[in-house]
Amino acid sequence: MIDSGEYYQPIRTGTEIPQPLIETVENFVEVADGKVIFDMIYDVMTVNLLPQQETEFVRKSFLALLGPDVEWTFSSTLVFHEQEVSYSMEGKETQTYAWSIIRDILARCIEQDNYPDSKSDLLPVEKLIEFPWFQRLAFQYRELLEQSGEEPTVEIPYLESDIEKENAKGKKEEVPENEKSDILKAVYYDVTRAFSLHSIALIPSKPLIQSFFEQAGEKEKQEFLSGILELQSKRDYGRSALNTEQGVVHYTFEKGTVDFQLMHGEREGHGRFTMQEVVRAIQEAIDTDEYLAPGEYDAAVNEGFSLCPEENYQLYKEMKNRNQSISQASDFFYPDEWEFPSGDKTKYKSNVAAIRLLKELEQSSRPATPEEQIILARYVGWGGLANAFNPKSPNWVNEYQEMQELLTVRRFNNSDSKTVQSWNPVWESAIFTACCQRVCESHSFMELSWTMSAEGLQNSFIPMQPFK
Repeated sequence: MIDSGEYYQPIRTGTEIPQPLIETVENFVEVADGKVIFDMIYDVMTVNLLPQQETEFVRKSFLALLGPDVEWTFSSTLVFHEQEVSYSMEGKETQTYAWSIIRDILARCIEQDNYPDSKSDLLPVEKLIEFPWFQRLAFQYRELLEQSGEEPTVEIPYLESDIEKENAKGKKEEVPENEKSDILKAVYYDVTRAFSLHSIALIPSKPLIQSFFEQAGEKEKQEFLSGILELQSKRDYGRSALNTEQGVVHYTFEKGTVDFQLMHGEREGHGRFTMQEVVRAIQEAIDTDEYLAPGEYDAAVNEGFSLCPEENYQLYKEMKNRNQSISQASDFFYPDEWEFPSGDKTKYKSNVAAIRLLKELEQSSRPATPEEQIILARYVGWGGLANAFNPKSPNWVNEYQEMQELLTVRRFNNSDSKTVQSWNPVWESAIFTACCQRVCESHSFMELSWTMSAEGLQNSFIPMQPFK
């Protein structure tokens, strides 16, 4: 090893290190969540150790913070692999370096009294010590300093006695079965919330997201977030990593869902969440004034969202305009050539399509588009469709199963018992609710009716006595 130059690797002063590479490494130390770990690196590199020992500690520390094969972009793009580092700039060929290049950059910064001052620490050391990956790093840190005859300057509580003995014996504390589900729920919540509030793909558009959430329905919120993530995935922001309370988590967005891999911590594993969970986490943060810093939203609005990504702003405008045009939808009039569905199976399909659409509109809190109004207008009620509620009807097995899944137990039973009527409690409930909320200021009930006028067949509401 001595003959080959591998035993001792001094700082290569004659080697020209690309300036963008230096700037990106310094940016990582300044910005990444890990002040305690960067302080530990400084200690290791300022005592009498071999360069290989310094390099190995730097490698383990960087991989613990970001995880393997994950990009960090600043002046250039760095990817920290297990055994090497990839460096690239836009339009140029990717270069590969040994981990010693990172150690050399940090050593030069220390020599020049210019070691980056880390500004971010997601968790205090008292919390970090709970994670096995940090325990392993902390033990190595202490051993290296003891080997050099120095005292650790980074205070790490609870590093002695019980923890050390447990690690030496290889024992692992068992979690009671009744607590496992609660632990999994906490992990899932923390991982989802971290992505929703701190993902690099969403952070630049947070003012746009808050503005859009003010009036959009649930479905539109999910669509908007998916659109942003689709756009950012083209820049490879669909893949990201965050240092959370559960450890380092890798996220990958694809087709409306986010897969995550928990790389460190005592609960390593993987899972998936949807845009519905992301919307819920963001809305919760907005409602509690935790989503944006005080004054940040108003400043962004006054500046016309000029600091948000242009492509995301265009998506925001398109969806806002679309929602506004939908909200201005006019009343529906049956045309002269209108034909109601005929045939039992056709009527059934029309009814189911209308109910599914109605549920979607209620969830999105918006009126129907002209195309959707046609689907709703084809609802004909359940008169004569008793087979759809009969489990013994051989030709309606699939329809019976679908109705059980589509309707609540109460509505299913009501529909089953009153299929001889053309007016059904399912539709009656929806119409009654809509009328009370949007149409009538009195307490009178309104019955759906069709009338003929010069403009054609028109649906309207006739005031009646309260329905009992």
